[in-house]
Amino acid sequence: MAFEYPTTRVSNKLKKFLCEIPTRGKPQKLTKRELEARGYTSNYDTSIITVLEFIGFLNSDKEPTDLYDRFRDESKQGAVMASALRKAYAELFNAYPNAASCEISDLKAFFAAHTGAAERTQRDMASAFLALCEFADFEVSSEDTASEEHTEESHSVRHNTDHPEPLNHGAAAQPNARLSPAVQINISLTIPETTDPDVYREFFKAMREYIMDISGDGV
Repeated sequence: MAFEYPTTRVSNKLKKFLCEIPTRGKPQKLTKRELEARGYTSNYDTSIITVLEFIGFLNSDKEPTDLYDRFRDESKQGAVMASALRKAYAELFNAYPNAASCEISDLKAFFAAHTGAAERTQRDMASAFLALCEFADFEVSSEDTASEEHTEESHSVRHNTDHPEPLNHGAAAQPNARLSPAVQINISLTIPETTDPDVYREFFKAMREYIMDISGDGV
């Protein structure tokens, strides 16, 4: 029976294979024969292929993808794996935002509810996920994502500035309308302390007359 999430009973070998990705040649296709040539000869080792395909490191033809290539750069491994896991296990992360830190019992409960798999299979699903998480840096992934979004937003702003939208010719033309920038001026004044209300009254009266004069002259 096929399940939605991949399983493995050779999590240590899965981790070993991931560790070797930066230092070993990239296969044209990761087949059972290719695994055997690399020393992975157990029938259970083929689960490595299934897991890597699930997280997007291999395409449906078992060929390495761009994610596989980016994972070969050890300085980017943590972010690449975290991004791949958040996408592949999106439903799990929706239920448990800190899924990588969950107890295996919580993970098994999730997989049981979403696949109906037997207890042993639930454990194998959890083992595959936790093995992958050892290569992920979710904090770095979040920061990189935010940075990329900021870069795209900046590019969009520059694009709109370089190519402003044309005026709406469907709107009624107003040839006599004058466009002028809105200006706001804040004035800070210090008034000597006094108990005589006439002082304040005369002060604000003078200010009002001065502002009205400016408004009348400035039109």
